Amino acid sequence: MADATTNNWECGDSAAVPGLRVGPEGLPVVRAFPRGSVLISHPESSDEEPGVYVSTFWSRGGEETWTAGEPMDVGRLPDRGVTPRKLQSVNGVSAVTGGYIASGRALDPLHDQPVGALWTSADGRRWTKAPTGKNLFHEVYDLYGAAELDGTVIALGVGAAPDSSEEPAPTRLWIGRYGARPALGRPSGLAPFVGTWTWSHGSIVIDPEGRFTYRWRLYRDCATEPAPCDNGPEWGGKATGKLAPDASGRLRGRLETTNRPDEEGHRENAAVELRREPYGAIRTTVAGRPHGIFCSGGEADSRCVVSHG
Repeated sequence: MADATTNNWECGDSAAVPGLRVGPEGLPVVRAFPRGSVLISHPESSDEEPGVYVSTFWSRGGEETWTAGEPMDVGRLPDRGVTPRKLQSVNGVSAVTGGYIASGRALDPLHDQPVGALWTSADGRRWTKAPTGKNLFHEVYDLYGAAELDGTVIALGVGAAPDSSEEPAPTRLWIGRYGARPALGRPSGLAPFVGTWTWSHGSIVIDPEGRFTYRWRLYRDCATEPAPCDNGPEWGGKATGKLAPDASGRLRGRLETTNRPDEEGHRENAAVELRREPYGAIRTTVAGRPHGIFCSGGEADSRCVVSHG
């Protein structure tokens, strides 16, 4: 196969990829990008091991000849899915800002089942496997593909099919960024956090100085219960404090006042940490424990509700 100057593909001479066997058992996956093309071949490893496929990366820029990349990185113990290359395979490759991402699977020898796998490359030739356990890729059987939108990379994973054939296999999305560069278009400091953030039973308002007011539902009706209580849309739980940005871009502070001092997570002087998600949401930790994900209003709210509602 060879890439044309349009979106169409023309049948070419397989000899252009030295040593590549093209047949029904090993058709390559090819992706053409403005800065070059990347090809993945995975023919059967040998006649002695039918059904075992070995993925190989090939790349080229403006030249006609394809160049084989370095051997696939299998990962490093004690991570999950670290196994010989013949037991790891790639489904597809995507171009992202600054490089490429390949998604696939690997056999986890510890549990004798496949787990999702992801590799990254700056040039399409040398590929590094991303940590599996740290990124929770082992929670699915396969990563089917990835795409980038405005600097944000979204990867799709599929889990094991349920026992009932009528139910679809569970899917999961990962959201992140390629490389360690700063997030595109995301300001630092307090600005990304200022505003009103809500979830089904709580809200937090953060002002430009970093002061915040957190309200939550107590399920105590003021018509029949003493204060603190819920008075219609004004929920009875209330805590306030002050936040400041740290070097990582998160906000940190403490609860200075609270009307529920005996409740876990609402005690006075409890440490508070806020982290922005790559969509319209903030993740809140109180006293070292996850406290909830709050959504912003407006257009971003629907993305947050779909993810966490």
